[in-house]
Amino acid sequence: MTRVYRALPVLRALMLEHGLALLRDNGLAAGAPTFADVFDHIEAAGLPRATKGSLLGPGRLWASQRHYQTDLEIHALRTWAATTFEVPEVEQQVRRTLAEADVSSVASRRLAFAEYVRAVGRSSFEASNADPLWRVFVAIWARVMSSQGRFTANWSPPCARLGRAPPCRSGTG
Repeated sequence: MTRVYRALPVLRALMLEHGLALLRDNGLAAGAPTFADVFDHIEAAGLPRATKGSLLGPGRLWASQRHYQTDLEIHALRTWAATTFEVPEVEQQVRRTLAEADVSSVASRRLAFAEYVRAVGRSSFEASNADPLWRVFVAIWARVMSSQGRFTANWSPPCARLGRAPPCRSGTG
């Protein structure tokens, strides 16, 4: 294939979206996708392969593969959070539960509210389980929670890691 030069924002989006596709397919059981995994996925999609040289180092997107993997996990969490709270099944369950609620007395309103919480909670949980990124969310949460305080939020925006002048905006490389 011919060499293709991509602007850094385009390359960042390409790497994150193909990494996200791998996370949806494989979860985090074998760890976050490596550059090689993502390069292969990009090439399998019929696109020109990216190279480590275009990603790492001064003036590039990431200081290391681990920084890419951290950014990819954050991207996965943001993607999951942006889509998980607008689930049609949950909305339908809310409408059904509210339509069937007996609000004629204080006691019946309490029962209706308890049913609402139960039904919406179950519906939300089922909808989350259907999303492949839910497994990724749970895996990241478990890793952080099992660290017993040893996990440090040592993440900084890519522009800060690479020594670019502040201010750097969230989501920029």
